[in-house]
Amino acid sequence: MRSRRWPAVVAGMGLMLAGAAPAADGLPGKVLTGAEIRAALLGNTAYGRAPSGERWTMWIAPDGKMTVRGTTLNGTMFGDFGTGVVEGDRWCVVWEQLREGRRACLTVRQDGETFRNYAADGHLESTYTIRPGNAEGM
Repeated sequence: MRSRRWPAVVAGMGLMLAGAAPAADGLPGKVLTGAEIRAALLGNTAYGRAPSGERWTMWIAPDGKMTVRGTTLNGTMFGDFGTGVVEGDRWCVVWEQLREGRRACLTVRQDGETFRNYAADGHLESTYTIRPGNAEGM
């Protein structure tokens, strides 16, 4: 079931973990290179949470096609389809419905098993962990 009211959740991905050590710029983790983003995301499943609290699960196929499903804070189920590509050292995504199909390019940071996506203006889009393969059969 799809809802037209999309959470700000799947702009990128995540599961919030405490105790992350900040980098020199004050943000937790290391900025990933394009090669590191490809290795971490493509062909894997992300389990995430938006800063607002919505939870989601996302399958990212090896070709960058994405399927996401989750639950909003009020319990409404949502889902969408999109495409992600690595451009330089950023993860660029376009969703069918999220952001009305507008493209967003995100900086990906990794701190241990925790990944965080940041928008161009520096705000946190999502926090997530990764499991190998299509762990949810999406």
